[in-house]
Formats: sequence, structure tokens, C-alpha cells
Amino acid sequence: MQALDRIRAPKPRRGFPGALVPVVLLALAGLAAGVAAKWLDVMSIDGTIRWQAFLGRLDLRNVFSRPAAWAVLALPIALFSRGPLRAALHVLAFFAGMMAGYYIYTVAEAGFFPQQQIVIWSAITLATPLAGAAAWYARGRGWPAALMGGVILAFFLTQAFAWGMWYLDIANPAEVVCLVLAAMMLLRFRWEYAASLGAAAVLAPALNLLLEILPGLIL
Repeated sequence: MQALDRIRAPKPRRGFPGALVPVVLLALAGLAAGVAAKWLDVMSIDGTIRWQAFLGRLDLRNVFSRPAAWAVLALPIALFSRGPLRAALHVLAFFAGMMAGYYIYTVAEAGFFPQQQIVIWSAITLATPLAGAAAWYARGRGWPAALMGGVILAFFLTQAFAWGMWYLDIANPAEVVCLVLAAMMLLRFRWEYAASLGAAAVLAPALNLLLEILPGLIL
């Protein structure tokens, strides 16, 4: 633990009631976000209604159907928690709430229980605490923190851009915004931040290949 504390030291623990409050609030926020995401997914846009037309122009339905939007929501939860264990718990609470809200609305609205999807996404949700705890160290000092920051930024790069031998295109403008927000949240000590940017550029192609292969291995 001392080696990890040299990367980033946790803040003092709160008492039980104070520690429980953010967990409950994040679970409720995740629940609301999951319901909202499913509501956007199933609603029919009427262009004659001003607020619906505005939602259609924002294309939030597609924004929240992709992982970058959820990752950028979870990132500050992990980065600004009091320690890695709290980051793990907070991220789990948010995503568990999101899963519950999304599929409760699915069952209530569509009247069917998508068992296979729930099993797959529940397994992914159970892996989020590890990602949250690891991400917490990205705002620390030293090469491990710089590397973790590079992994995070590499993920957002794979979502924001499509590239090949002779081209580089914006895959989705919303995900470019997510990349910028993630880079701002990771801004910290000068050389670690520069090292994170360099690591992201190196890691992004390998991560992009992994993200293409992994769904086929899971599904």
C-alpha cells in the first residue's frame, strides 16, 4: 500500500453516515441516467414540438448509446473520490443504478425481459470498480499515474477518431467533446500530463484493435 500511496495518497476516511451519502446519491443519479437513456432510446421525435426537435438535433439518443458518454460521466466520480476504494464503490454504485434504471424502464415500457443483455452488462458493471480504482491513480505522481492517464486518454481517442494509414477522421463530434473533457479532468503535474498524452498516442492503436476484437470474444 505504501508504494501505491506514493503515487497518490487517499484522503482521511469519513464516518459511516458521511461515507454512505455519496454512494446513495450516485446510485440515484445512475438510476435517473439509466431511465433517461432508455426514454431517449424509445421516444419518437416530433419535429413540430420545439423541445423534441431540439433533442433530435442534439442526437442524445445516439450519444448515450455509445460508451464514451458513460465513461466521461464515470471519470470524475473515480478521479475525485477520496481514495481508490471509494472510487471503486462510487463507480459501481453509479453503474449499478444506471443498469437498474435502464432495464426496469425496458421491462415496464416494452414488456419483455432481455435476459442475455442483462447478464452481459451486469458482468461488465461488476468489472467497473476495478477500472474506477485504477483510474483514481491517474491524477497522481510518477510513471504509473502517467501510464494510467495515457490508457484513459487512449480510450477516448479510439472513440473520437477513426484512422488508417493515410487518413484521420472525426468519428463523432460528441466524443471529441468527451475527449476534451477527459483531458481537462486529468490535467495535473506538468511532466506526468505530457507523458500521459504521449502514452495515449502510442496506446490508442493497440487499444482500438482490442476494442474491435473483444466484443466478438464476449458475444
